[in-house]
Amino acid sequence: MEDKTTTAAVTRPDSFFDHLEALLKSRREFVAEDGRLLRNKVSEAAATLDPALLRLLLGDAKAKKRFFAEVGTEEKRKVLFELLDANMLYVARSEMDDAEAGLPEADKAFTRSFYGEA
Repeated sequence: MEDKTTTAAVTRPDSFFDHLEALLKSRREFVAEDGRLLRNKVSEAAATLDPALLRLLLGDAKAKKRFFAEVGTEEKRKVLFELLDANMLYVARSEMDDAEAGLPEADKAFTRSFYGEA
C-alpha cells in the first residue's frame, strides 16, 4: 500500500519575520537571482543607515512599530546635544555671552531657543 501522506511545509503564518522578508524582497538590490534574500546586502544597508532602507522600513506600519520608537522631547534634546557636542558645535549656555567665544547673534539665538528661552 502506498503512503499518500504529505509533509506540509513549515510556515509561520503572520510572523513578523516572513513579513519583513517579503518587505525586503520588494527591493531588487536585496534579492539574488534565485530569489533568496541577500542578507549581507541588507546588513550593509542597515549598518550605513541607508536612506532607501530606512524609508522602506518607516513606510511599513509593522516594521515601523518593531524597529522605531517614538521619542519624547527630552530624548530628542539629549541626542541633539550629543550630536552638537560631538561636532564641537555646542557652546555651554554659561559661556555663550563670553566675548572670547565670539559667537554670532544667530548662534546665541539658537542656543536660547534650545533652552526654551525667548
